[in-house]
Order: sequence, then C-alpha cells, then structure tokens
Amino acid sequence: MAKLRDASGFAGRVRGRLATGRGSLAQLRESGNAREIEKVRWFTRQLDLAGVRPFALAVNHLSNGLIYVLIGLLFYLAFGMSSAVVAAAAALLLGHLVYPVIKRHYRRRRPFRFDGTVPSLLPPLDDYSFPSGHMMSCVAVSIPLCIAVPAAVPVAIALFLVIGWARLVAGHHYPSDLAAGGLLGAIVAMPVIAAQLGF
Repeated sequence: MAKLRDASGFAGRVRGRLATGRGSLAQLRESGNAREIEKVRWFTRQLDLAGVRPFALAVNHLSNGLIYVLIGLLFYLAFGMSSAVVAAAAALLLGHLVYPVIKRHYRRRRPFRFDGTVPSLLPPLDDYSFPSGHMMSCVAVSIPLCIAVPAAVPVAIALFLVIGWARLVAGHHYPSDLAAGGLLGAIVAMPVIAAQLGF
C-alpha cells in the first residue's frame, strides 16, 4: 500500500512538472511573438508597394516545393553531378521527417493568427510557424549543391534572402522561425554531407 502511494505521488509530481513545462513553453512562445510582431508588420506593409504582392505570391508558391525540382534539374543539366542532386534530395527528405515533429511540439501561432492586424498573403500549408519549413528546405537543398559547386554559394545566399523575405511578407513567420529553419536545414544536411564527402 505504501509503495502504491509512493508511486502515485511520483506520478503526480511528474504530471505537475510536465504541466509546468508546457506552461513555460507557452509563455516563451507568446513573449517571443510579442517581441517580433512589429518586425513582421514592417515586412507585411511592403505588400502595399507596387509589384510586391505578385512577386511575393510567386516566391511563396514556388518555394512550396517546385523550386527545388527546378534547381535540381538545372544543376544536373549545368554540371552533370547526379550525386549532388541525390544528396540534396536526401537532405530535403530528412528535414521533412524532422521538422513537422518540432512544429507539433512547439506549436507557435503564425503572426497573422497571433495578431489580427497582420495580413496573410495566402493560406498557410500548416498551422504552426516554428521552425520555417521553407527555410529549412532551402538550406538543406543548397548545402550539398554548394559543396559540390562552391561557385553556387552567392546564388544560394540570394535564394535564402528572397525566400526568407517572402515568408515574412506573407505574414506566416517571425524572423526567429527563419533562423531556426535555416539551422535545422544545416543540421539535417550534415549526415548527407558526410556521406557526400566520403567520411
């Protein structure tokens, strides 16, 4: 009986700590949202400038996935390095196995859902913003290709900047989402790069 009471007490303490952890995570999310929302507003105000809306829409739609098929095809046609294209595809696949799990755990509301004054340029692909899957994909694909052809680095940097800008303008991400997505893309690319370089 005493053992049962001890086990019950231990279970209660574990539940309490988990609840406290969830509360702390929620507070962290909300305070982060409040700190970064003005930066997102600044970007979304650019939608009022001539030509910005259609360009941002095009970048957002392309970076949903089609752009990586085009990049892989162009890279192969230009350099004939199928192994680098396969490495980029493998890094992309690995990232898409990992990042949805993080999103579901962290559950950060997108800027336009956190603040009703922030517009949403287009419907989001999923409910949560952290980390940015678009930025994760961009980095995960770019790193193996840039290792194969270092001259591609300036193009990859330009791509990071344009996709990151488009995600902020869309009202779908905070700057820290993009940073986390980029970091995650680099991390998931590491084992692929190791295989690519023959370690």
